[in-house]
Amino acid sequence: MGARSTAWGARMLMAGALAIAWLTALAPESARAQDVALDANTCEYAIDGECDEPGIGTGVCAAGTDSWDCRRRGVLSADACHFANDGECDEPSIGTALCPRRTDTTDCRGRWSPAFSGRDDRVFVPSAERPWSSIGRLETESGHCSGVLVGPRLVLTAAHCFFRAEDSNERDPVLVFVAGKDGPNEVARSRVVREVLSERFDNREHAETSGIDGEDWGFLVLEDPIGDIAGTMRIDGSGAQGLTTRFAQGLLSAVTQAGYSADNGSKLTAHEGCAVTELFDDGTFFHECDAIDGDSGSPIFTRDPDGGFTIIGIMSATYPESDEDEREMAVAAEKFFDTWRALMKETTR
Repeated sequence: MGARSTAWGARMLMAGALAIAWLTALAPESARAQDVALDANTCEYAIDGECDEPGIGTGVCAAGTDSWDCRRRGVLSADACHFANDGECDEPSIGTALCPRRTDTTDCRGRWSPAFSGRDDRVFVPSAERPWSSIGRLETESGHCSGVLVGPRLVLTAAHCFFRAEDSNERDPVLVFVAGKDGPNEVARSRVVREVLSERFDNREHAETSGIDGEDWGFLVLEDPIGDIAGTMRIDGSGAQGLTTRFAQGLLSAVTQAGYSADNGSKLTAHEGCAVTELFDDGTFFHECDAIDGDSGSPIFTRDPDGGFTIIGIMSATYPESDEDEREMAVAAEKFFDTWRALMKETTR
């Protein structure tokens, strides 16, 4: 393992460059393309650090006019383009190029895209069946993230999901966790009674530096033991050395990620058979699982010989490396295993 080659400062500079590149790519070859470019951030509240689009933000801006604030970790919001959900793929390289990449994800599903690791390999899975039923949605006051049951009353997720904006420490309370959600149906739900974050996590600092990338994890303590109904996953306890050994042996070349992507709303999608590609000293790793906004906090896990499932990490962020390449980052289980073990003792007495 080594230090990440892309520093956070470079990550944010690249994110800004990507935004410019996306708008440049929509150069006025047609009146329609010109309108998309002009509308991307024309709201009077655009680029103020808060997402103001309907459905994913405050709603004071029209859809597609505050696209930069509504991105997640350097990418624009799923289906944020004006031409999303019209039955035609409008993303660059794979469609009409009238939309920035990852902003017409529903129409472009299943196609090759630089926004994913090649094709978009996400598929719908039966969320009422195990292990999928242990995965659910965290419903906050302003949106949602993904999470997974790791105990009768414990949910694992990403720490940044507990805040209203990337660069703010204002909390966004989690109201309820819904396991196995599938449209109007669900396996179980419970009110949240407590949130537990890494003591080192600071959301504003996380937006400005890569120094605490490995601290982007958190737990929810639930009121009801719905893990007994929906099922749970265990957390890998082999530590950094164990993960390194399995990586060297090629045992992490076919893992699974599953979460509630923003372009699917209340439908669970999974990418099975994706690979962990690089490990880092700070307890994070890069992977090739296809994830977008809404997938934050979703588990990356392996299937065990005994038929169980073990979480090796959780989806955290996207690192844009160029206008044609992005790297998905996860926080490894070594960072939160000890806290999980302590919370299990506390909540199962």
